[in-house]
Amino acid sequence: MLILSDTNKVNKPSLKLLKDKRCAQLYKIYKDLIDIKKEDNKNKDKFRTSFPNKQTSKLFEYYTFVLIIKILNSNGYDWTRGWLADEDDCKLKDGDLPSETVLKFEKEDCYCELVYDMEIARDFKNKSQFISMSLRHNRPDIRLALFSKEDNKLKGSVIIEVKCRKKPYITNKKGEVMEQLSDYYNLCYSYYDGEKNLAPERGVIKNIIVTCPKQDDSYVKKTFGYNNFTLIQLEAKDNGVIYGYNELEEEIVEFLNKTHI
Repeated sequence: MLILSDTNKVNKPSLKLLKDKRCAQLYKIYKDLIDIKKEDNKNKDKFRTSFPNKQTSKLFEYYTFVLIIKILNSNGYDWTRGWLADEDDCKLKDGDLPSETVLKFEKEDCYCELVYDMEIARDFKNKSQFISMSLRHNRPDIRLALFSKEDNKLKGSVIIEVKCRKKPYITNKKGEVMEQLSDYYNLCYSYYDGEKNLAPERGVIKNIIVTCPKQDDSYVKKTFGYNNFTLIQLEAKDNGVIYGYNELEEEIVEFLNKTHI
């Protein structure tokens, strides 16, 4: 199932917004994602050019990532570095979102790092870093972390995992997804003092959000006590409304507000 399966149009931004190259690129990428479901050959060729050989699950990761960018921007976080903000990045020519992409957003006395598909090291690298304490899962789809500008101290992080799976598979208490989420809650953070890495700090992952394509109307968002995660269904509608967007924004903003103290 593709989140964009029922969408036939994209609301074009104003000319003022399109003058910002980042907004123009996001609009183009979003429009190309819509075009994948159209049947005419022209749009199919366009899709192959912009997103060569991308599976539906990968496109859904892209879509969720773009929604989080939109949420951060609309809540006062200025996108200053990474991906479309780096005009000289040659990787932008094919409209791709490379693994290990790191975006930086700034607001007042703090900044966020939004990271796509990056492996978390299991050993120290002589730098301040996230550390995986698990031998199983150490590559979350999306990681959002909030830092203090004054001392670069980590205030907290949230993991957003993207699943193009049926809900019963995702929420199975003994399933692979639950094992994965449990490992992510055990992620730590180690500071580098200029000479060595300090002992890893635990409890830095404040929440885990799982997004999936909409499958039914039973709920938009639901929090599960075991493994303490929130499942949100997403789907774009013809009228420009995104089913589940408000709930995703609510979770992201709640994390930012609680962490930014």
